[in-house]
Amino acid sequence: MIKLDSNNLSAIIGVCGSLFGVLLGFTLNQFLRLGKVKIFQNRIGYTLTEFDTGSAKYVETIGKDTIVNISMQLDFYNTSPLSTQIMRDIKLLVLTKNKSYFDIYQEIKGEKRMHVLTHLNLKPKQLISLKLSSSINNEMQVAFDSKWYFQFKQSNKRTRTIRLNKKLAQNNGL
Repeated sequence: MIKLDSNNLSAIIGVCGSLFGVLLGFTLNQFLRLGKVKIFQNRIGYTLTEFDTGSAKYVETIGKDTIVNISMQLDFYNTSPLSTQIMRDIKLLVLTKNKSYFDIYQEIKGEKRMHVLTHLNLKPKQLISLKLSSSINNEMQVAFDSKWYFQFKQSNKRTRTIRLNKKLAQNNGL
């Protein structure tokens, strides 16, 4: 049997303190790696468009054949100092009676066409500003009056939904 005197007791306390320090350091390091994606809404605009004999024209009110084109200027910031954040399955969610999902398109400088934005990789402490757009082409009035959300899946496969501030929305077509 080991006799616990002051020398043995101080050695045991030292070993326990070292183990506790290692566990605390590991836990804090894991929290540091997590981070998250912050999204800032700079500008949101919309245009109401109708097609008449092959040409598009801007209108002021929603009619039977109106398409709502939504344009967004969003900033994406990865708060993690160590790990890359991945955003997948990026969609525009419009909450009506039924949930409606619409593709989001990214404007690429120097190109006239738009690309469907399906994923986005953010390096540690990286800020990206993107011009995005989407079109709503069914249940116009209901969709226009409902709430709009930006939705994506995070690296940990959790779905994150951010409400778009419609107070920022302006009719850019007129």
